[in-house]
Amino acid sequence: MWSKKLAKKQFSKDLISEEKLGYILASVEFQYWAKLQEAKDDLSRSAITKEEYEKLVEKANSEFEGV
Repeated sequence: MWSKKLAKKQFSKDLISEEKLGYILASVEFQYWAKLQEAKDDLSRSAITKEEYEKLVEKANSEFEGV
């Protein structure tokens, strides 16, 4: 699974092109925002608790950053 950190690392080692880096970062960011929106929607429908929402946001951040 790609993350910002992994993509930048691969780019710095010349394993992917600048163009590919751009596509990967765009995809990673799109997935990040989609996960946040889904969590927000679930919270507003009371499908999840505030605590579950916060965990989902934290997980999305970790996946996005590659931590």
